[in-house]
Amino acid sequence: MKRRLFVCAFAIALCGLSGARAGSLEDALQAVANDKVETLNALLERGLDPDSADRDGMSLLMTASRNGNLASVRALIARRARLNTRNRSGDTAVMLAALQGHTEVVRALAEAGARLDHEGWTALHYSTFSAQAEIAKILLDRGASPDNVAPNGMTALMLAARNGQTDIARLLLARGADIHHANAEGLTAADIARRAGHTEIADMIARSARN
Repeated sequence: MKRRLFVCAFAIALCGLSGARAGSLEDALQAVANDKVETLNALLERGLDPDSADRDGMSLLMTASRNGNLASVRALIARRARLNTRNRSGDTAVMLAALQGHTEVVRALAEAGARLDHEGWTALHYSTFSAQAEIAKILLDRGASPDNVAPNGMTALMLAARNGQTDIARLLLARGADIHHANAEGLTAADIARRAGHTEIADMIARSARN
């Protein structure tokens, strides 16, 4: 009888602990979403894992990065949160920050050692897609390759050519981007630029080929 009571008490304690952790995670996600650093630090001090994530694999660092909340990002970096974890869509914290145009968050993550080159979409693709020239420069300055190929066969230069992003195209060419890479249709960045009506970029690429 005593053993049965002990088992029941232990099970109840476990349920309470589980609920507390769930509540802590919800509080932490709210804190990073709104850059409430004092709340975040208090939860981390109480033992919350800095790599905690929601059901979609969005970690605290990813949420803070996506929202551009630099103070929370720095707090999580200081707690050694994993920089290169991917969510269910394959995005990392630096990719989400690049897509949303959060320049200082990208800088902080890159300086902390976030991986910039890998298979699939990268932060440089995302910064190009969202026309974030300053972020693209930061990524290239930190060693990102200009020639990573996305799952659709596009390089950052191709994206810039298609979208008419002259400044980013110029930057990529200055960093030695491959102008000869062709997609599944056999189109190069110059071809894509011409097809999209961006003759200035097409001419820029052509001049680069002659240099």
